[in-house]
Amino acid sequence: MLSLNACRPTTAHVQKKTVTLNLKAKLPRVKTYKCIYRDLDYQIETSGKIRADRQLKVIAEVTGRLITCNLSNNSVVTQGSQLLSYDLKSVDLQIEKIKNSIFTSRMAFESDILSQESLLKGKSKGIRDTVYRKLKVDAGLSAAEIELRSLFDIRKNAVVRAPISGTIADVKIQNGMYIRNGDELFTIYSHNELTVETKILESDVASVKVGQLGVIRPIASDKDYQARVSGINPLVDESGMVSIKLAVVNDGQSLLPGMHVTVNISIPVKHVLLVPKDAILFKNSRGVVFTMDKGLAKWSYVVMGRENGNYVEILDGLAQNQKVIISNNLQLSHDTRVEEIK
Repeated sequence: MLSLNACRPTTAHVQKKTVTLNLKAKLPRVKTYKCIYRDLDYQIETSGKIRADRQLKVIAEVTGRLITCNLSNNSVVTQGSQLLSYDLKSVDLQIEKIKNSIFTSRMAFESDILSQESLLKGKSKGIRDTVYRKLKVDAGLSAAEIELRSLFDIRKNAVVRAPISGTIADVKIQNGMYIRNGDELFTIYSHNELTVETKILESDVASVKVGQLGVIRPIASDKDYQARVSGINPLVDESGMVSIKLAVVNDGQSLLPGMHVTVNISIPVKHVLLVPKDAILFKNSRGVVFTMDKGLAKWSYVVMGRENGNYVEILDGLAQNQKVIISNNLQLSHDTRVEEIK
C-alpha cells in the first residue's frame, strides 16, 4: 500500500497538466492557403435580351379577300415559298376592260397621227414627239396603259411569298379575311441570325474582343448556348456601361426573340497572385486577410482585383508563398495564436 501511494501524482501536478491541455485545446484551428501566382479564369457576368438580326413585318400591298392562307405561328418557311393569295376575279375583269379600252384608244391615236402628218412634215424630232405625246393623252391611251400596268402590279402582289427563310410569328390574318392595302399581315425572322444585346462595365470593355466566345442561358431554362461577341459600341453611357452584341453560334431554333438570358464571358488573366474568396474579410469597406506567421494570425489590408467566384486577385498587400487563413477567420484578431490544420 505504501509503495502504491508513493507512485500516485500529487493533486497539484494533476491540475497543472489539465490546465496546460485545456489551453492547447482552446487554440482556434484554421486551414491555410499558400499564395501563388497562377492564371485566373475571370468571368464577366451580365444579362441581356435576344434579338433577331433579320426580322421583317410584312405589310399588305393589295386590297382584296384572301382565298389561301398557309400561315401559322412558329411555322418555318423557306424564301420564295407561297404564303398567301388573293381573289383575282375582279382584277382579271378590270384587265380585260382596260385591254379593250386600250385597243379603242390606240385606233383613235393612230388616226390622229395620220391627220397631223402633213403639218408635222419637216418639223424637228422634239416637236414631233411632243405632238405625238399630246395626241396619245387626248386619245386616252396614256391613262389606259398606266392603269393596265397598275393592275398587273396588283396581280403580281396578289400572291405573297416569304421574303426570307425563317420562322413565322405574330400572324394577324386568316383565310377568307378582307385585307386592305397597308394592313399588317405577319412577322418573319431568321432563327439562324439571333443576337444577344447586353451591357458590361467600362472597366471590362478592354478585356472583351470581337470574336470572343461566351455562354448564354435563358432565364427559364438550364441549358447553355454558345455565343460569339459580334460588336462593341464604342460609347460609355451615363451609368458607366458599354453595349455589346453576341451572335448565337448554334441551335437558334430553341431560342426566341425577346427571351431574357444571362451572359457569361470567360476572360483568362495571366499570372496573377490569387487567394481563395474565403480568405477575404471586410472592414470599413476595405479588404482584409489574416496571414499565419509562426503560429500567429496577422491582420493585413489588401487591394483586390478581379474575381471569378472562387478566387480573388490580390494587387497589393500579400507576397508569394505567404499563408492566408481561409477558415475560422471571423473570430480572429491580430496576433491571435492559432493551430494550423495540416
